[in-house]
Amino acid sequence: MYLKSFILFIIISFCTISPQEGEVRNYYESKILKEVLNYSKDELSGKCYYYNSDGVISEVTEFSGNKQNGLSMTFYQNGILREKVFFQNGILNGNYSRYSESGYVTEKGNYKNGLIDGEVLTFYESGVIKSKHYLVAGKREGISYKYFENGKVEAESNFLNDTQEGITKWFYESGTLKGIYNYASGHFEGEIKEFYNTGELEVSKMFIGGKREGVFKYYHKNGNVSKIENYLNSWKEGAAKTYYENSVLWTELNYLHDKLNGEAKIYRDDSSLWYIENYEKGILKKSKEYDSSGKIINEQNY
Repeated sequence: MYLKSFILFIIISFCTISPQEGEVRNYYESKILKEVLNYSKDELSGKCYYYNSDGVISEVTEFSGNKQNGLSMTFYQNGILREKVFFQNGILNGNYSRYSESGYVTEKGNYKNGLIDGEVLTFYESGVIKSKHYLVAGKREGISYKYFENGKVEAESNFLNDTQEGITKWFYESGTLKGIYNYASGHFEGEIKEFYNTGELEVSKMFIGGKREGVFKYYHKNGNVSKIENYLNSWKEGAAKTYYENSVLWTELNYLHDKLNGEAKIYRDDSSLWYIENYEKGILKKSKEYDSSGKIINEQNY
């Protein structure tokens, strides 16, 4: 009896201290394969395979010394490749590629010491470049580009330490300039101009620290002013005017914290007074309507 117990103790002890070697398979309770692991001297080594509860591959990763080393691939729920990356001693290093569920490459770049570093490209399904930007230790630096599928530039912007700085330009698909925006510390700063797709100036805006400040001027395509507004700390404040294409005054308005306040006048395109309305913090209180000769034809209180 003592001999049997001693032999059993030796067997258990040997199994306990014996390092794990070779392939190990683990399963879900449903008996579906969960993972295939490879060991060398009790450490993960070689390719390891992981599966979702439906038995579809979800990840393939190379190990050595119990750390991810080499190629690692992850997959969508349906088994389509999602991403390919490379590891060195458990840290992301080297090229990576990302894919859509339909199988096309959506993004390519490079990791350095666990952070994206260098040029990053994204793609349309057609394979045409969708965007191009540069990162240093995970932060955007320098000029970034966004492209239309026809290959023309849609946007050109500048980054400093992952923050937008300086001039950003947006374009129409035809290549015509759409807008010029100036940034400081990630916020709009100074004058911003936007243009019609035919090249004419559409609006000039002013910003300080990301807030609307000062005069906003809008233009008709013929170059005549269509609207003038004033802003204070991003609120529409004070007088505002709109004009017909022939420069005839259309409306005279007053604002208080973005709401119509006080007297508002509306004119016909022949300059004759049409309406006078009175507002109180955005609520219409009374109005008068005039005919072209200046006679009151309707008057209401609200």
